[in-house]
Order: sequence, then structure tokens, then C-alpha cells
Amino acid sequence: MLGLWGATALVTGGMVGAGILVLPSIMSVFGAWSIAGWVLASLIAYSIATIFGRLSKEFKGGAGPVHYIADTFGPNYGYFVAFGYFLAMCFSGSAIAMTLGDYALPLIGCTDCIPSWVIGYAVAIVLFLLNMASSGSANALLVIFTAFKILFFIGIAAVGFGNISSYHPNFGPVTDILKSGSMAMFAFLGVEFAAAASSSIKDPEKNVMKATKLGLLFATIAFIGVHCAVMFTLPDSVASSTPVYDTAVILFGNYVWLAMVFGLVAVISCLSTLNGIIVVQGSNLKNVADRSWLSKSLGVKTVQGFPWKGGLVFCALSLVVLNVFDKPTMLTMANSLVAIMYIASCLVDIKKKGLDIYNVLAFISGLLILYNVNLYIFTLMIAIYALGFVVKFINGKVIK
Repeated sequence: MLGLWGATALVTGGMVGAGILVLPSIMSVFGAWSIAGWVLASLIAYSIATIFGRLSKEFKGGAGPVHYIADTFGPNYGYFVAFGYFLAMCFSGSAIAMTLGDYALPLIGCTDCIPSWVIGYAVAIVLFLLNMASSGSANALLVIFTAFKILFFIGIAAVGFGNISSYHPNFGPVTDILKSGSMAMFAFLGVEFAAAASSSIKDPEKNVMKATKLGLLFATIAFIGVHCAVMFTLPDSVASSTPVYDTAVILFGNYVWLAMVFGLVAVISCLSTLNGIIVVQGSNLKNVADRSWLSKSLGVKTVQGFPWKGGLVFCALSLVVLNVFDKPTMLTMANSLVAIMYIASCLVDIKKKGLDIYNVLAFISGLLILYNVNLYIFTLMIAIYALGFVVKFINGKVIK
């Protein structure tokens, strides 16, 4: 079971991962508006954090978003949101595994000897086995790695701000704020991790809210600071697949070993996020199994309390995703599917609490995340939910 700091590390580690490592280059096309996009995304994430914190108190006993939605609107909605969220984490985990490989290869002096996803996937398997063998050790590593990477990201942000005088801002259409804000929301995926894994958190009625807001605070500081450091230091970051590492090389060119340390921190960042996703995925499938929507065997735990079958299914599906989709598609699909869960949870809060600034903003945020959905992504989402129905049908369950 995770205490307050373990849950905070789960949230922070879930957010501070692949997003901040790849988004500075992707968002650089929006110029200085990208900073406003980060601020907008952080405000949106705060409203979502507030919603999940309130719902964790409303639905006692460690119930997660799946239970919020199912108990309020019926099992149909709960199941399909859970299925979509599970696939969202497969897409997100795959993008993180690929990013981990992108940053790891330069460290071993082998930039193109093997596909980057191979290293990332191998690390994911090791984390899965570690959680099976000793979930307590995995949780301790999560706290240590999260604290380590946050300190280093704040460090690179502090040094990078020294280049602000040489930065010449450029502004495009104001709508770029919405576009960049929508894209930046990928980095905040994980703000729901404490709520999603609340059955594994001590005293969830209090700790889910605290952990979510603390994690969001730490992540926001790191996101905006690192993005600005990259933007001020690496004007051509749009051409870089490893913008944070390239920035570190420039900032610490006279200390090559320090630049390598930042490359290592990037790898650790992805590693801790992957571990958080594996923990959440196991809990997610256990929740589905507890509801008898799918085979109860998915909820089987190890002696240490890790739902290993759910984690195994996650690893298998992630391998498929890695070999079928490119990284931009993975990121957009993860964003879009999680947005559905955010919107559904927001509607639960509206029904329980009535309209207020938090659930209105959270609802709008869900729509904002879907801002970049095109016909291809929309078709994939429909296919995924259709697959969810097929899986449930094959499992021999009837949706009531």
C-alpha cells in the first residue's frame, strides 16, 4: 500500500516522464505561445485534480474512476470507460518506452544499432517482473527516482533561464494557445493516477486529494521550467528527437559527464513513469475483474499484492502498439482516450455537486484535449470501443 509520499511520487512520476522529454520540440512550432499553452494546461490539470480529489471523498473505500462512473451512470459506461483507459495507458506506455530508448541509445554510444523501442520494452518487462517479485521495492524505487529526476529537471531549468536574454520570441495566431495547451495536456496524463490506483493507497479519502495536488505542483514547476530552458537554449529544437538531452549538452558542454547525467535522468524519468503505469494498469484491470465485467482471474494478485495478470496483459498489448503505430499517433490516442474518462468523471461530479467552476473547467478541458482529434484518430477510437464490446461478449458476459 502506498502512503502519502508514495502516492505523490506515483502522480508526479506518472506526469514527469515522456511528455516533457518530447513536447518541447513538438510544441516549438507555436513559438512563445507554447508557454501560455503550458500555463493553460496546468490550470486545466488543477481542475481535474480537484474533481478526482472530491470524488475520492464521495466514493469511499478506495473506489477509482471506474467505480465513480459505473455507480452513477450504470455498468455500461463504467466498463467502456475502463476499457478505453486501459488502452490509453497502453498507447502512453508505448510512447514512453520508445522515448526511453531514444534517450538511452546515445548513452551507450549506439544511436542506430537497434530500434529504440526494444530497449524501452525490455525495461518495461524488467519493471513488471520487479513488481511481481516485490511491489514494496518497486514503490521505494518510484519515490527515489521521482525525487531524483525532479531535482535535476529544476536544475536544468535554472541554468537554462540564463539564456533568456538571447531569445527572440515569435507569436503566431492566438489559437496556437489552444493547440499548444491541448498538446501539453499529454504531459499531465497521470494526474489521475492516485485516483485510478486508490485501492492501493492508504487512507484514500485524504491521501488521493493531497497526493494529486502535490504531484501536480511539482510536475508543473518542472514542465514550464524545462520547456523554457529548451526554448531559450535550443532554438531549432523542432528538429531534435531528444531536446532535453541536446539542451544539456549545450548548457554543460565543458562538462560532458554532466550532460550524460541529464541523459540518464531522462531515462530514469521514463522508467519511473512506466512503473507508475504498470501499477495503475494492474489496478485498473483488477477493478474491471471485481465488477465481473471480465474474467476474475485478471484480479489475481501476487503475495506482495500486485495484480500480475493485468500487468502481463498490458505488456503484451503494448508490444502490439509499438509495432503498429508511430509516436505522434500514440500520444494523440492516449490523450483522446483519457479525455473521455475525464469528461465522464466530470459529469459524475456535476451530478453529485452541481455546476461549479471546477467541474465546468474540467469538462471544457476534456473537450480541449480532443481538439487535435482528426478523422483517423476518431476512427481508431470507435474501433477501440467496438473492440471492448467484442471482448466482453467473448468473455461470456452480458452488459446489463
